Amino acid sequence: NYHETVENLSTLADVCIDGTLAYLENDFGKKYGYPKDRNNIIRHMVVLAVGKLGGEELNFSSDVDLIFTYPDFVAQKFEKKFTCVEEYYTQISQALIRILSDVTEEGFVFRVDMRLRPYGDSGPLISSMSVLENYYQEQGREWERYALIKARTISGESANRRNLMQMLRPFVYRRYIDYSVIDALREMKGLIE
Repeated sequence: NYHETVENLSTLADVCIDGTLAYLENDFGKKYGYPKDRNNIIRHMVVLAVGKLGGEELNFSSDVDLIFTYPDFVAQKFEKKFTCVEEYYTQISQALIRILSDVTEEGFVFRVDMRLRPYGDSGPLISSMSVLENYYQEQGREWERYALIKARTISGESANRRNLMQMLRPFVYRRYIDYSVIDALREMKGLIE
């Protein structure tokens, strides 16, 4: 059954991404210290799946479209290597992408596509949740709104996952009908065709 296959493949991707991230965060934490909030609680990255993975429609030729973020109010002074928490999370993000997508003798796990993040390839690999929220409120484009319709979180603490989805909701689902959205959809459909 097609639907069962794409759902199972999406679950496999979720587990691979979440498990690899947990390993990397633990490894980095042991080496360099753990990022903590004001209450001295360790804070983890949140991975947002968009595209086919977000919609649990991953097939064997799909890449995984991801957006990385981390909770605000994370403060940590690292003994060495990192000057700030964004640099720390960026290194973890780069390692995660490498592990998943580098081709070895056995092949690769999943191709990772990060172009759907804010500012695409020219933007930072990871942003805080407040930076993400400001971006979508001030600069979010129609195609990003459509990409986020199927978005779902696949890693991170449950409270941060809920907060992220609640933060994205006003951007994805506008309170009032905006007829310019219909024109934008027509234009996008024309480009696709």
